[in-house]
Formats: sequence, structure tokens, C-alpha cells
Amino acid sequence: MNLTIKIFSLLLLLGLFFSGCDDDDGPGLDSQFSEALYATFIRVDNPDGRINYVALTEDLEQETAVDFTTALEVPGFSRMYAPEEGGFFAIGDGEDMTITRYSINENNEFVRGNRISFAGEGVTQMHWRNKFLSAVKAYYVDVTQGQIVVWNPEEMSITKTIMLPEQVADGYQGYNTSVGFYDFPMVDNQMYIPLEWLNFDTNEGRPATGLVVINTQTDQVLSYTETEKAPAATNFVVDTNGDIYFGTSGYYMAHGFVKDGINRPNGAILRVKAGETTFDDNYYLPYSSLTAGNRIGVSLASAPGDGIAYTTLLKEETTAWSSITDFRSYISSSGWEKWKINLRTGEAEPEQGLPAAGPGADTRLIDGEPYIFSFSDFGSTTVFKLSADGNHEEKLTVDGLLNLVVKVR
Repeated sequence: MNLTIKIFSLLLLLGLFFSGCDDDDGPGLDSQFSEALYATFIRVDNPDGRINYVALTEDLEQETAVDFTTALEVPGFSRMYAPEEGGFFAIGDGEDMTITRYSINENNEFVRGNRISFAGEGVTQMHWRNKFLSAVKAYYVDVTQGQIVVWNPEEMSITKTIMLPEQVADGYQGYNTSVGFYDFPMVDNQMYIPLEWLNFDTNEGRPATGLVVINTQTDQVLSYTETEKAPAATNFVVDTNGDIYFGTSGYYMAHGFVKDGINRPNGAILRVKAGETTFDDNYYLPYSSLTAGNRIGVSLASAPGDGIAYTTLLKEETTAWSSITDFRSYISSSGWEKWKINLRTGEAEPEQGLPAAGPGADTRLIDGEPYIFSFSDFGSTTVFKLSADGNHEEKLTVDGLLNLVVKVR
């Protein structure tokens, strides 16, 4: 295959070679490396199925093109895990439930290291749901068994498992459990796991949100609570004061309501105050209240500023809700608009600096700076570097679904 991703304003300056075959993993972050290095994980769908690529770049400011025949190719349902500036990344193989560590040598070649298997812990699907806590400790949140697999990314060994409440495991009340993607909020030593439940056979969602809180020092479950005030509030934003806001996800909306294009979803935003373990009874912000009209809103993403976030509202003059009848048209509809919300006051206004895009948008930190990933159908991704004054910079557009960009050194 000779797939080439054209990058219009940012990634990827190539420093990429074929995967190495060494048995020994190299060191983590070696002080001899003076150049920054970023790892990207990109999914490409084609008639033969899904393929993922790991590509490296030393510079996030240069226009270039990447030939994917020289990238590290990994199976279709694999995932990449990488801590910021950790000097390595790991690939979770969705076919055999293993995690393989890769370091990168001085020539920017992939050096394959040790591998561990989660199959013995009962894991039957690999997800993005991994959290690095230190150089020697990571949490993999497994909904197939309702547990956390604690593993050591340095030694590549499994330390223990932490059993979670029964609501976490797939099959609870006939639903599949979803806990969001890519990251979990942490305040001090408490990690928060928000839950939503979906039935993919009936395209229905359970109208509730669950919340598990873990002490990451003691590996103890501190609490489990549940509310029916808002469904599937698994998108999150951590405010600068430590408050955490959870908003109804677009994932839930797609699978729970798109089946007939008639039911109007009622998503909302909840809050957990800094240091607390339960939802704040005094806070409830429905998406429909953000404007003068009754507009459908989904998703929640971080934005620069105290108490500021982005959401996506549907402009029904452009795309009526009744015309959204399948998942892909839902994601790629041009009727969605980005809005900026002050989560502390509930005030909202259109975000003029970002183009209209579907609810499949997420904010992620790259080298400590906020970027928003905006997906069009499943064919391309545009990334914007966010600015508090609204002068956002369009940094790259790629063919394919750009899942992660992580500074590995």
C-alpha cells in the first residue's frame, strides 16, 4: 500500500525507519537525545479493513508528507499508549490482548522490547483506556471484566488487578459499558472513571451516568455513585480550580437516538467539586439551555481559560435532527457548530475561530499545549492549536483518523 498523508501546516517531519527486531528494549528517555520527537497513531479505513500506523516526527511546525510504507504498521484494532516524554510507546494488540513496548534509538528507529499479555486476566478487548501514573505504574481500565489491570511499563509486568463495582463490567443490565476514551481525570491522588451503558443490538442507551473514584496511591475504590440527572456524561473537563465537569457524550447520542432520527436527546453537564467523590446536587446544566432556542447539544472538550469548555450544538436550519439517520452522517453533518461555554456561569457563545464540525471532536494536550482534534466522517482529521483569544491555528489535516499525538522525548 502506498498511502500518503499530506500535511498542510504542521506534522510530520520525517524521522522514520522500519521497525527494529531487537529483543532488548532500549532505555526510556536518554539525556543524549537533544531533539524533540513525537509519535502519532493514525487509523486508515480501506476496502480491505482497518490499518493503523505509528509515525514519528521531530518537528510540529513543518509542512511535510509521510509515506506510510515506511511507518510501523499495527493490526486494525490495536491501540497506542504513551506517556508524555517517557521515551517509549506501547502497542496494545486487539487480536491477542498483548502490550508490546517500543523505544526509539538515536537514529529514530523503532526498537521492539518486551511484551506482556492481559489475556490471563480475562481481558477480551483492547481499548484506549489506559492511564500512566508514573514510570513504573499504569492503570488499564478493562470493562470486559470490570477491573483495573495495574502494570509496570518499565519492567513490562502485571502488578495486580483491582476489582471494580459490578456496573463497570459489560453485560450490566444487558448493556455494554463504556468509560470514555484516551484519558481519565485526576485531582491529587484520585482518579475518576465515568460510566455510560449502550446496547448495540437495540441502539439504546441507559439513561444514567455512573462514577467510580479510585485512590491511585492505595489502589482502593473510594466510591461508586450514579445519577439519572444526565445520561452518559463521560466527556470531561478539569477546571483550573480542580472542579471536574462531565458532559453527555456524542457516542451515546449516536447509538442511543440515531436509530429513527425522531427522539430528541436531552444531554447535560454535571459537576464534581474539587476533592469530592460524588456529583454536585446543586449543579445541572442542560445543553438545551445554552442558547435562546431548544438546541440539541453533545460532547464536552477543554478550552483555554478558567472554567471554559467547548461543546457542539446542532443548527437544525442546516441539518434537521430527523435527517440524521446513521452514525457516519451524524458525525460528519455540517449542521454542528462549536460553542464556547463558561461552565461556572452557564453562559455560551459561538466559537468563531473553529470551523463547523461534527460532535466527534476532542481536546488533547500535546507537550502541555491544548489542541482540538476535529474529525470529518472517518476519512480525515484536522487539528487546531487552541488560543484563549480565539485565534486558533490550523496545524494539520490528515487523511485518516488521527487518534494520538504524543511527545515521546
